[in-house]
Amino acid sequence: MWVDPTSRGQGLGARILEQLLAGADREGRPVVLHVTQGNDRARRLYLGHGFEATGEVQPLRPGSDVLIDTLRRG
Repeated sequence: MWVDPTSRGQGLGARILEQLLAGADREGRPVVLHVTQGNDRARRLYLGHGFEATGEVQPLRPGSDVLIDTLRRG
């Protein structure tokens, strides 16, 4: 998920995430996502909504130095 910098800090990401999670909960589905290492703001958002780190780390794309962590909920 990406929120335009001019709209950040207004709770938009949390509202989007809550709607998506409500749908997953209705269907009884677990949710898995990736968060870029160093994106502490996004990580806090996800952890605050019940996600936990799985310990899985991978490059953003093949050959990239940017790493992403896998988080899981449910």
